[in-house]
Formats: sequence, C-alpha cells, structure tokens
Amino acid sequence: MPNSEYTRSGHREAATLVERQNVQNERLREAARSAGGSHLKRRGFTLLDVLTSLAVIAVLVSLTLPTMSKVRETTHRVVCSAHIRELLIGTEQWARDHKDELPPSEFAPKSGDQDFRPERMQTLRRGMPDSGWDGLGNLWQHDYGVSVASYYCPAHAGQHPMSRYVNAFTVGGTSEIIGNYHMRGFTGGNSNLNRMNNRLALIADGLSSQVDFNHRVGGNVGRLDWSVAWYNDPSGEIVKRLPGNVGDAMARDQVELAWRQLDSVSAPLTSLSTQTNGPW
Repeated sequence: MPNSEYTRSGHREAATLVERQNVQNERLREAARSAGGSHLKRRGFTLLDVLTSLAVIAVLVSLTLPTMSKVRETTHRVVCSAHIRELLIGTEQWARDHKDELPPSEFAPKSGDQDFRPERMQTLRRGMPDSGWDGLGNLWQHDYGVSVASYYCPAHAGQHPMSRYVNAFTVGGTSEIIGNYHMRGFTGGNSNLNRMNNRLALIADGLSSQVDFNHRVGGNVGRLDWSVAWYNDPSGEIVKRLPGNVGDAMARDQVELAWRQLDSVSAPLTSLSTQTNGPW
C-alpha cells in the first residue's frame, strides 16, 4: 500500500511538471507569433496605404506645377528682354559708327521696296549662293558686343532653336542662320535713325510666322527710345495676324501690319526691366 501511494504521488508530480512545461512552451510560441506579427505589421503596406500616398502626391504636384510654370515663363521673359536690350545697344553702337544707319540687310534694300521682304528680317546670315551676314547678324560678325545666345529666346519652341545653329557661327561659314528676334526693316533711304520717331518699335520677338513666335501671351519689344518692355496679348491678336509661314503670299503685308500694331501698343505694356533713355 505505501508503495502504491508513492507511485501515484510520483505520477502526479510528473504530470504536473509536463503540464507546466507545456504551458511554458505555449507561452513561448505565442510570444514568437506576436513578435513575428508585429514585425510584419511594421514593414507591410496595404493597398489603401499606397493609394492614399499616391493621391497625396498627385495633389502636391497639381499645386506646384502652375507655380513652377509661372516662374519659368517669368524667367524666360526677363532673359528675352535682356537679349533684346543687348541687340538694341549693339545697334546703337553700329549706328554711331555708320552715320546713324541701321545694320544693312538684303531684305530691306535702300533702292526701293520692290525687293522688300520684312518677313525675312530674322535672318542673321544668308545661305548660298549669296551667303553673307545680314541685319542683326552684322553685330556678331563685327563684334558689337553680342553673343550667339543674344539672338535666341529661351521660350522659343519653333523651328529655329539656338541648338540648330550654335555650331554655324563661324567666320567662314556659308549656311543660313535664323535668329529668334526681328529687326524692323526700312526701305527707300528711310533707315537713318535721325529721321525716326523714338517710339517706333525696332527689335522685337520674331514676327516672321505664327509657328515661330516666341511667346503665346505677349512679347518683348525694344523701341528707339531705348525702352524694352513686355506687352500683354493674352488673346493672341498679334500672333493671329502673322503669316502662317514665311513664304505665304501676304507675308510682307502681315508683318508690316504687326510692326504698326507694336508702334501703337502703349497701355498694355508692362516693363520687365528698368527703362533708360539712350542717345537717340
């Protein structure tokens, strides 16, 4: 009997030890599962998280893009204005050295207006067979303080970007070079600055064709009083009056009309640079 009780007592103790060990093992497994689950929760993203993040990014982009676009356009306008001022200064220096005459152009002959081609006055160098520097291109050839960049507007998105011609600016070159700025042509001996009204528009964003106009809501214009200013044209009234292409039959008359419009534009002008009076 005592031996039997001793045996039962030993069995109970062993069972208790096993039960305690099982409980401890279960707790360890539960802790491991909890640790693993929290680790996965920290590292994982649900589809909702991803979609929410994309929505926030899209909103931020939509808010910043208009601001960036306005800053870029304003920068383009200011740089464009500076380029026209450089060309105006070079033209004034040329006139001082050439009896108040503008840089000559084959497209604005002094003999008369039969061969007058005002739509071609963005040409800096004519191509073969009569290759030669022309109009504003004379300023670069004779070193009147302009650079290659002076001839090109950063807002230009047409057929004549600077990258197309930058390697063509060589003294012995013969290929045609077109700039983004337009010098006004005068015929019949009317190119002497002393005979001109100082409010006349002289150099402006290119007017040769609609596809090559530098800006879509206005442009910069330099006058004979040495002012360079931006004119607002949000409805594109001037652009719509330009020829579709340089070779259009009415291109000459359309470009001349555009110059006369720039002469009369005064109220909408918004200066982008300090206006100073020059020697004219």
